[in-house]
Amino acid sequence: KKLIPRCMERFAWWMDLLQRSGRWTKMRSTLSAYYGSGIDGRRDATQIHEAGEDGEALEMHTNQVRPIVTNVMSLIAGVDPVVRNRARNADAQSLAATRLANGLIDSYAEQLSSKERELDAVRGSLLASSWNLGQSWSPRDGKEWATGPDGQPIFEGDMDLFVLPPWRCVHDFAAQSHEKRKWVLFRRPVSRFDT
Repeated sequence: KKLIPRCMERFAWWMDLLQRSGRWTKMRSTLSAYYGSGIDGRRDATQIHEAGEDGEALEMHTNQVRPIVTNVMSLIAGVDPVVRNRARNADAQSLAATRLANGLIDSYAEQLSSKERELDAVRGSLLASSWNLGQSWSPRDGKEWATGPDGQPIFEGDMDLFVLPPWRCVHDFAAQSHEKRKWVLFRRPVSRFDT
């Protein structure tokens, strides 16, 4: 009974802090400029307008933020770091465990589109100074492997990677680093059947 009101209170406090610090305005203007609407949100990079007293000039808004962010993204994430496991011992059990671990890394990277999600998080961080990459378990994903006592299918479940902007994720403000956080709250839509 007390958990939901406390969570909503922390979200409200966080949004108030974003607005009072000026971060909310900066985030909105940068994101607006990135998507071609100018920093005030009133421009349109796809339109050419007549200007001047008699329409003798043309006015056009150019998107100068997107090319810069795209260039920085290519510099940051142009080459993938190689993550491979190595066996410490030469015995068959260690080699088999290493092959399994490498297979899992490759499978999840391909299946979850983790590279795209990571790029979304980097892009968001460049535009809004912070962005969050989260991970959860989806119990209704994966292959059906059994039937429950009520006849409903039971699925394997699978990991779900998601990206959240700073106005949808609140964390322990007193923590000195992300390793020392005691709690994190996030808002995102989920299926009511997955709860």
